[in-house]
Amino acid sequence: MFARIFTLRTIELGYMNELPLSARKAAIVIFRDFLLDELVAMREKGIDKGLEQKFKIPQDIWQLTLDYVILTKLSTFSIHPYLQHAHLVRLHQIAALAFGEENANITTLIGMAEENDATIMVDWLKQLQVALTKKKA
Repeated sequence: MFARIFTLRTIELGYMNELPLSARKAAIVIFRDFLLDELVAMREKGIDKGLEQKFKIPQDIWQLTLDYVILTKLSTFSIHPYLQHAHLVRLHQIAALAFGEENANITTLIGMAEENDATIMVDWLKQLQVALTKKKA
């Protein structure tokens, strides 16, 4: 079994820190207990009923919480050369979904991350952009 060790340099904490206090405990639980695909499914289809019952959070705050947790979780993914083009495209789509701009290109997403002073997310998006460019060629 392998454990992934996160440092302040490998995880974008800015988004989670921006959440209302009432949503932070839920954010920690879903960050820890759910896979990225599960988070995306909840973002698209609705919050897990068990979570809704456990954490009494308004629907608009749930949406924000999911978006911020998805962005935080994305920042933990390493962009490796062995990732296939389809994987890179999917990561781009997920980032765009979480930023609320489903059709945005990566340059636009980088700008949005810069506006939020999310330097780790900016670096991650730039790595994704480079990888996508290399895989296209």
